[in-house]
Amino acid sequence: MAKLNAVRKKQLMLLSGGVIFILGLSLLGGYIAQGNKPMVTKIDKPATISTIVPGSTVNQKDVWMASESAKIADLNKKNADLMRDLEGIRSGDVQIGKKDDKNNYPPAPPPPLSSPMPS
Repeated sequence: MAKLNAVRKKQLMLLSGGVIFILGLSLLGGYIAQGNKPMVTKIDKPATISTIVPGSTVNQKDVWMASESAKIADLNKKNADLMRDLEGIRSGDVQIGKKDDKNNYPPAPPPPLSSPMPS
C-alpha cells in the first residue's frame, strides 16, 4: 500500500508540474504578445479649410454624376471601337487577331500537366 501511495504522489506531482508548466507558457505568451503592440500616439487632425466660395455649394450628387458621365463616355468610346473592329472583321477588311498590322493573338495556354499513368 505504501508503494501505491508513493506512485500516486509521483503521478500527482507530474500532473501538477505539467499544469503549472502549461499555465506558465500561456502567461508568458500573453505577456510577449502584449509587448509587441506598437506605441500609439495620438495625432491631431489638421484643420480643414473650405475652398468653396461662400454662397456656393457642391452637391455630392453632382460630383457623382460628373464622374459617372465621364466613365460612360469612356465606355461608349470603347464600345464604338469594338463595333468598328467587328464590322471590319465581318466585311473581311481586318483578319481576326490582326489589328494595326500587329499580331494581337492572345498568348498560348500552358501545356497540360502530365499525369502519372499506373503501370
